[in-house]
Amino acid sequence: EVVGREMMIHFINMLTCGYGKDLAITTLVNNTDIHIVPTLNPDGYEVAKRDQGDCSNPGNGRNNGRDVDLNRNFPDQFGGSVGAIQPETQAMMDWINSNPFVLSANIHGGSVVASYPYDNTADGRSVYSATPDDDVFVYLATTYANAHANMAKQSQDNPPCPAALEFFPNGVTNGAKWSAVGGSLQDYNYMKSSCFEITLELSCCKFPAASALKGLWEDNKQALLGYARLANTGVWGVVYDAKGFPVPGASVNIVGRTHSVTTTSKGEYWYILVPGKSYDMVVNKAGFLPTSFTVDENRPYRLRMDVKLAASSRVNAGMIAVIIVLVLVAVPVAVVLGVKWYRQRQAKAVLYRVLDDKDFEQMSFSQLSKREQEMFMGDSEEDPI
Repeated sequence: EVVGREMMIHFINMLTCGYGKDLAITTLVNNTDIHIVPTLNPDGYEVAKRDQGDCSNPGNGRNNGRDVDLNRNFPDQFGGSVGAIQPETQAMMDWINSNPFVLSANIHGGSVVASYPYDNTADGRSVYSATPDDDVFVYLATTYANAHANMAKQSQDNPPCPAALEFFPNGVTNGAKWSAVGGSLQDYNYMKSSCFEITLELSCCKFPAASALKGLWEDNKQALLGYARLANTGVWGVVYDAKGFPVPGASVNIVGRTHSVTTTSKGEYWYILVPGKSYDMVVNKAGFLPTSFTVDENRPYRLRMDVKLAASSRVNAGMIAVIIVLVLVAVPVAVVLGVKWYRQRQAKAVLYRVLDDKDFEQMSFSQLSKREQEMFMGDSEEDPI
């Protein structure tokens, strides 16, 4: 699926050559950390390039050197990943988990469509599998398809790949509805990080002839640039505590949705939203009170919303458990000690009464009988009363 590799090389060239000359490119580079991986499966490329221009064997070079499909190899929310985690897969997972990525796309060949999560379903059926942020993903995929030269123009009478006998309305599809697969990169990225990722299928032939690359680049260059700019939309900000220190590890989500993004070590967060919609957001962090705010996304630029969290005055569940244990231990001990003290006090009172004929104040402890000593120490089994 070499087209994505070539498109990324062309994209790098466009950014570097256009910087300082093109306003859109310069603004994007000045305001965005852009990471590009031209290829994830170099082993597969070495196999597939032997048949350059031959579209009759779409599976050639799909797997890595260990014969594993890397886009079926990531941990999956439904347990659908295939085989042991490969070095390429682990490297990508480590990279994702060590960077606060906001937006990404992985690129494939074999069709012309923008596909969005989820790629998988609980029972493996190929049916629509929506994420909590389905509206955002539809927006991301549609934005790419509309900016592409012809992706959004397909129809039943004008399929993108006539040999495949399939078309995608508006040039987009839910991954699982198209074909449910487990262990995909886009699902992993959404589930395990704060990054929103879609899959771009950019050519009917997985390894077309070199002569086709110029046309494919012209079809995709504005769509790639426009998609990258979406990383700077929605809402972003920094979460602070009452003293002004950043709060890492806080969750930020849209009210009513189960998915959240997590603040970085610097307390930063980013959340891509659909323009023209209003969102109620909430920030949560253990030890702090939940804090809500509203974002009106009727604007073409990214809104900054810093959030200050107030410390919670409630005793947490762990402290309550400790206090309960201490009370359960202390009360019986206090009762036992109190009873013993009471018995000793009563015993001494009895001794003073029964020994009134003795000069008790002048007696030593050893001169008392054994029973009297036990009563004085409170060790007698008899009730002194």
